[in-house]
Amino acid sequence: MDIVGTVKLCLADLFVSVLWVYVGSGIAVAASALSPYLGASEFTVVLLLIFVISIGFELLCGALGGASFNMAVDLAVFTAGVGSERTHSVPVLACRFPAQMAGSVLGAMALDRTAPTAFRHMIVGAKLQADVHLYLGMSVEMGLAFLLNIAILWSVLACPEGRTYLKSGIPLFTTLVLICFGSPYTGASMNPGTAFAWAYFEERHVTAEHFLVYWVGTMMGAVLAAFFAAAIWRETKDDTRDVKVDIKPTKGKGKQGEEKGKQETEKQEVEKANNLKEEVKDETKDKDA
Repeated sequence: MDIVGTVKLCLADLFVSVLWVYVGSGIAVAASALSPYLGASEFTVVLLLIFVISIGFELLCGALGGASFNMAVDLAVFTAGVGSERTHSVPVLACRFPAQMAGSVLGAMALDRTAPTAFRHMIVGAKLQADVHLYLGMSVEMGLAFLLNIAILWSVLACPEGRTYLKSGIPLFTTLVLICFGSPYTGASMNPGTAFAWAYFEERHVTAEHFLVYWVGTMMGAVLAAFFAAAIWRETKDDTRDVKVDIKPTKGKGKQGEEKGKQETEKQEVEKANNLKEEVKDETKDKDA
């Protein structure tokens, strides 16, 4: 394990986790302030802001060398076997997960202290709604995490080459749809770190509700998505790679391959000429006889 590289990656995770919770949890406040000017409902503005912010964070994480703020996605990438040793090995993830959790908590604390008093009642983390049963909430969060990670792993394993807009657009669109569906049940967290941040801040992080819904449910959904994706799309990708490997050596021979081909054709022509000569000799012999 590259210790220096791992430390840099953990610091990058800490940084983006702080920003994600601070910006993401403040979306409701921003939507409330912007909706009158945009002439749209607050929910529509929320979805628009999530879309724009997600694109910005995708670019930011890439610029920071693969930083991440979602442990469930990292677990899915690791389980599916598509992550590199530098970013998704067991020792590296063991360091990255606490960094993401710490960053999420710091982001929640920073937002609580800097948000205007009039809007603080709107800043809440994901929680199970009052009329939703515990195991139903766990099942919903598991299903949401499963579908989100399926979309992400599809973009890694099965997205057609050259279709960059699909590689980024499908996960973003899936996120918006899942938020619309899951918000009335669990708040559609799909991120254990973000859920833990507000649960810790509100002193409900040791409850069975938080553990089962936002840890067990989310992580199980991520693992199931990884098994499903690896079984279907990774096998197809490996088959494609095998075909490419078989073809490359013949192309890599260059002039040697061309010379061998010419020699083989010359040999075939000589053999044909010899066969014709023998046939002519046989015919002349028959005539003489």
